[in-house]
Amino acid sequence: MSNEYTYREQLRRAVMRSSMTQAELSRRTGLAESIISRFVHQGTGVSMRSADKIVETLGLRVTVTVTRKKGG
Repeated sequence: MSNEYTYREQLRRAVMRSSMTQAELSRRTGLAESIISRFVHQGTGVSMRSADKIVETLGLRVTVTVTRKKGG
């Protein structure tokens, strides 16, 4: 893995930096607070649908860069 953070790690850090509590994020996204807590504290993955809800609720924008592997 490169020095860049994975999508999951970037989103986890964004949740931690936000001023929104996990309870508020849960209420606004409709996701269980336990899912958000495990994601933030244990780094467990969330589905793309859940990630999209978190991104939207926090007012974030996701960009994707696709590149070929070396030798591929």
